Amino acid sequence: MDGDVSSDVDCRGQEPNSIQVTADDGTPTWQKTVFQILGQSLHIPVTDIQMDSKLEDLGAESLVATEIISNLNKDLGLHISSTEFASMADVVSLCDYIAGTGGNTSCTPRSGSSKALDTGATTPTGSEKSTLVKGHTASIHTTFQQICCNFDAHAKDTKFTGYWDQVYPPQLDTVTAFILETFEKLGCAILEEVGLVEKTGDNFIRGSARLDGDRRGGSGQERVMELISEFPQYASTHGLLGLLGPHLAECLTGKLNPVSLLFGTDKGRRLLDDFYANAPNLLAATKLLCDFFSAIIHSQASTGEPLHVLEIGGGTGGTTKHLIPLLQATRLPFKYTFTELSASLLARAKITFKGISGMGFRQLNIEEDPPEELLGRYHIVVSSNCVHATRDLRHSLSNIRKLVQPNDGCVVLVESTQRLAWYDLDWGLLDGWWFFDDGRKYALQSPWDWERVMRDAGFAHVDWSESASRESRSVRVICGMVAEPEKACPAKATSMLLYQASSDSRDRNLFLIPDGFSSGAVFSALAPLLSHARHVSVYTLNSPFLKVKPDSNRVLSIEELAGLYVAEIRHRQPEGPYMVGDSINRFGVISENDNQENKRSSPIASDHFTLSRQQLSMYQVSKLPGRNMPQVVLFSAREGADKQDEVARPEVQPAEQQLVDWFLNDRAGGELFEWDEVLEDVGVVPADGNHFSMMLPPTINGWGCELARILDA
Repeated sequence: MDGDVSSDVDCRGQEPNSIQVTADDGTPTWQKTVFQILGQSLHIPVTDIQMDSKLEDLGAESLVATEIISNLNKDLGLHISSTEFASMADVVSLCDYIAGTGGNTSCTPRSGSSKALDTGATTPTGSEKSTLVKGHTASIHTTFQQICCNFDAHAKDTKFTGYWDQVYPPQLDTVTAFILETFEKLGCAILEEVGLVEKTGDNFIRGSARLDGDRRGGSGQERVMELISEFPQYASTHGLLGLLGPHLAECLTGKLNPVSLLFGTDKGRRLLDDFYANAPNLLAATKLLCDFFSAIIHSQASTGEPLHVLEIGGGTGGTTKHLIPLLQATRLPFKYTFTELSASLLARAKITFKGISGMGFRQLNIEEDPPEELLGRYHIVVSSNCVHATRDLRHSLSNIRKLVQPNDGCVVLVESTQRLAWYDLDWGLLDGWWFFDDGRKYALQSPWDWERVMRDAGFAHVDWSESASRESRSVRVICGMVAEPEKACPAKATSMLLYQASSDSRDRNLFLIPDGFSSGAVFSALAPLLSHARHVSVYTLNSPFLKVKPDSNRVLSIEELAGLYVAEIRHRQPEGPYMVGDSINRFGVISENDNQENKRSSPIASDHFTLSRQQLSMYQVSKLPGRNMPQVVLFSAREGADKQDEVARPEVQPAEQQLVDWFLNDRAGGELFEWDEVLEDVGVVPADGNHFSMMLPPTINGWGCELARILDA
C-alpha cells in the first residue's frame, strides 16, 4: 500500500461475494435481500452492515442511492422514492419502512456474486513509450513540450479524427430531434443553437429551422441507433445520448431523476464505464497523458526515488485503467494514490485495482483543505474530467498546488475545452454541472481560462496539448507547473490599442491581425478613420515572429499560430463574443474557436511566405459546425500585386498556380473567393488598390470609412 495513504482507509478490497447467507439464522428472507442489496451496491461485506448502521456512514450517497432504490423496488416489489430513501437515517429505519409497506417479503435472496471490473488496458505500444533515454533527467516543461503535439496521432488511432466533419453534424441533429420531441410534449419553443429561435436584441423570435424537415430517420432514439451503426467507435457516447434523450421532458419537469438513469441502472453504469475509458476523444487525450507519464517516470529513474502520483476524482477508473498498466510496464518504482469523493466509487476502485503493488486508495474532497500528511508529496497530481465540476476553480487548484512537490511538481488535467450539444443534454441535467460559483458562465473552460486560474492558484507556468486538427481543440491535456521553464517559451503575440471608443464599449472590441511577420502598425492609417465607431475599440496585434524567427525544425500549424493570436485576444478580452479582422494573405477570419483561416499564399521566397506555404500544405479547410455562423465582411482589393512586365513571374507548383493568380492578377468586384464554402453570410466590399496599397492613404480612406460605419451600426 502507498505510504502516502493514511491508515484509516480500508484497502483490503474484500469482495462482497465472500458473504455467506444461511437460511436458519431466523432472519427474514426479505431482510437478507435488503442486506445483500446494500452490500453489493456499496461494495462492502454484509457482515459489516448492522441494523443500527448509518446509511451515510456506509457510503449510501446520492450516486449509489439510486442503484439501491432501483434494486429494492425491483426485488421486493416496492415503490420507494428518492425523497423517501433520503429520509431514512439508518438500516433499521429502511427495514421498518419495508416491513410497513407490505411489499414482496417472500422473495428469495439475491445471488451474492459480484465480479471485479476488467481494466481493459493493455501494455503500452510504441507511441506510448518515452522518447527519453533512461537515466536522463529532464524538466517537466521540456518533457511536456516533447509530447504536447501528439494528440492527432492518437486521435487517428482511436478513430476520433474527423469527428467535427462526420460525426458532430448528425449528432447535433439527433440532439435537435430529442429537444423537439421534448418541447412538443411540453408545448414550448427552444434553442437558438438549433435554429428554432433567433435572438433579436433582448428578445427571441421564431427561427428558420423546420420542425420536421430536418428530422431524417424518425425519432431521436432511431437516430441514435443509426449513429451507433455508422460510428460504432462512439457507441457509449451515442448510448448516453439515447439513455437520457427520450426522458428529457420528464427530467426537466422533475418527474424523473437523471442520476437514477445514469448511476442506478446496469446499462447506465456500463455506458459510463466505457465512455470514460474508451470514448475516442477521451482515449486520445489519455494516450497523450500516457506519453507524458512514460517520459516523466523514465526521466525520474536516475534519482532512485519512486514516482509519486495522486489522482483526483478517479471516478469509474477510466483513466487509471490506462495509467497503471503503463507504469507497471516500465518496471520502474511508483506510488499511485487513487482518490475519490464518492465512497461507493472508491469502494469499486478498491475491487477493480485490488492487489496492485504500489497503489493505495483514499477519500478526498479537493474543495476542502487537503490533509497535512499529503502536502508537497507528489511529483504529479492528475485529474481527468473532474476539476471543472468544482464550485471554485481557483480554490480547488490552490488546494491541488499544495499537494505537488514544491520545487518541480505539476498538475496534469484532462479537460474538455469546447462545448458540445450532447454534453448539455446529458451532463446539463445533473446538478453538479451547474455547481460553479466563481464567476464562470459555463462549466467547461478554454485553455486560456485554465491558464489564468492556474496562475492565480500559484502555478508558475501553464502549457497544454496543441495539434493541427479541430479535434485536438475539443479536449486538452493541461499541465500546470510549479517551476518556471528553464528557457524562454516560444514567441507570443502582443497587441496595442489603435482606437479607443468614445463611449462605453462594454467589451465590444475589434482585433486586427497583420499579415506574415508584420507589426500591427500596418493598420495605423485606419486610426483617424474610425472616429465614427463610437462604441467599438480597436486593437492591433503584432506577429509573434516580429523579432524572433520561427523554429525551422518545427513548423507551427495554422491552428497553432492562430492559437498564439487568440491567447493575446483573450488577454485583452477574456469573454466573447469576439470581432476579429485580418490583412488577408494567409489568414482569413479567426472565430472564437480559432477556426477556418484562408488558404491562399504568395510564392515569394522569404521567411514570411516560406512559412505560409509550409503551413498551408498541412492545413485542411472544413466548414464550421453548427448553425450559428459569424457574420463576415470581406474588403477585397480590386487590383493584383503584379503591375509590371519586366520581371518574369516565378514558377510554382501546378497546385499553387490558382493562388498565385489570385494574388497577382486583378479581381472582379463581388467575388467571394470560396469563403462561402466554409462560412455563411459573407458580404463583399470592393476596395481600391492592391494587397499592399489598400493599407495606405489615400486608398485606405474608402474602405476604412465603410469599416467604421459597419462597426457603428
